Amino acid sequence: VQTLDSGAYVDCPCIALPEDKLLDFEDSVSNNATLGSVCFPWDLSGNLDAHCGGSDPPERCAKFWCFVNASDCSVRRPVIRSRLVPGQWYSYAACASDAQQEPPAGPLLREEKTLRVWSDSVLLTATAEIPYPVSTIACRFGSAVLNHLGVSTAQLQYTKLSNQSLQAHGSTFTACVRDVAVGNLDLCIGDFWPTPERLSFGAKFSGEIVPEAYYLYAPLLEVEETFLTMLYKPLEPFSPWLWGTILAVVVFAGVAFAMFERRILFHDISKLIRGKTLAQGAYVSMLSFVNGGLSLEPQSNSGKI
Repeated sequence: VQTLDSGAYVDCPCIALPEDKLLDFEDSVSNNATLGSVCFPWDLSGNLDAHCGGSDPPERCAKFWCFVNASDCSVRRPVIRSRLVPGQWYSYAACASDAQQEPPAGPLLREEKTLRVWSDSVLLTATAEIPYPVSTIACRFGSAVLNHLGVSTAQLQYTKLSNQSLQAHGSTFTACVRDVAVGNLDLCIGDFWPTPERLSFGAKFSGEIVPEAYYLYAPLLEVEETFLTMLYKPLEPFSPWLWGTILAVVVFAGVAFAMFERRILFHDISKLIRGKTLAQGAYVSMLSFVNGGLSLEPQSNSGKI
């Protein structure tokens, strides 16, 4: 494994603290500009970690570590935010004595090749910050994956979305997926939802990185109901056209009752249908409609038909 003079891996070099961040301790080891600048078991002095100052310190106190720039370290070298030095990072994995994972056999791309990436104008770094937490996680994850695959920042070509995809889709994220599918881009990094439309393009999605819970809220409309509105509510689904159809059917059925049943049920033996018989037929027809069934059993053959 190739290492630097400081004892750190080349993919996560040690750095010296700037003068304004130097720690002030009494002993000479912790009170100099070299603190954390090379791989060394700095915790053994006991000043940085009180548990390491005794006669039988924990095993972790003997581990080598150094300060690093988080953006300079690959995913193989996890970094930790320092509590003693605000805004500073350090790493045990950066030091060769703490061999945790070997570098891959070879890089994903040749040095002369580039990767066309769209990340919504966000530079892919280990410390990328976006107002939306999930997008921040996605960009940091993308940076970590590319580092793990041996893709350097110099090989990333940040590319704009094509006008054709933007005009065809209202969402920039959907347009990006389409550009990958047609070969205009190599990679889209961000908070992408695998919607049916995007999946239909044929572009490949990564596995789920982080789930999002969304809640839909709708205003509760409070309407004061009167007695008349309560009576009308069951009739709201009925349109004027439907009311007209019902009235026509009732009238037709009433006339049919008066024509075919007037002699047997209504005892109307006159040659012409009387108004009383028509009224009785209309009443029976309306009563049948309200009851949901026949209120009068036809007796004549014509009425039964």
